[in-house]
Amino acid sequence: MPTKDEQLESIRNNGFVMERFLYDHGAPTEYNVPALAWTEMYLLRVREQLQPADVDLFVAMAGAFLGQCICLNYDGVWLKADGAWGVAININGEILLANTFAKVSRLIEYGQGESMIAFYMEIGVMLDMAYDHYTSPETE
Repeated sequence: MPTKDEQLESIRNNGFVMERFLYDHGAPTEYNVPALAWTEMYLLRVREQLQPADVDLFVAMAGAFLGQCICLNYDGVWLKADGAWGVAININGEILLANTFAKVSRLIEYGQGESMIAFYMEIGVMLDMAYDHYTSPETE
């Protein structure tokens, strides 16, 4: 069984593989919304034609890429909890664990109602709200 460090290295490598996939398809490659939007639209377009091995590959690649977006833009860190990897985000001392691989899997299985972009943006909204609450003076 691979160590946690080896598993984490594999996750990051899958993110780089997705980045290369984006590059090869002329898509945005930075870890941000335009790249996530292209990825989501691509997966929605091909999801019904994917074979099970392809689904597993895209869950690994796109899940890692989504996680790296959260890590880089929202100060998340990869964390293994209850046997599953996710990205931990600290929101006012509370830890939110975002399971990016489950999100991509649901997107492929169920379609548009399971948006990766909405998932990503919701984290930003929660962080903004927590920051605003933390920095706002109390009113009586």
